[in-house]
Amino acid sequence: MAYKNLQSNLEKVDSKDRMLRPNEAAQYLGISTSTLFAWGKEGKGPKGKLLGARTRVFTMKELQEFVANAQE
Repeated sequence: MAYKNLQSNLEKVDSKDRMLRPNEAAQYLGISTSTLFAWGKEGKGPKGKLLGARTRVFTMKELQEFVANAQE
């Protein structure tokens, strides 16, 4: 029963709020993880958010906005 509630709650989460790990974000953008981090440091790409000292995540919304702006 708890699983059904969890599944129901997950379906309600907006996909734009979904957080991706760097390897998932890089795959979504079609680049390597090292390129993703380099672009972030250079101010050329999505920066993501730190969740801890060494844990960075990227929101789907941030990645989609980056792609849209890059195509303009």
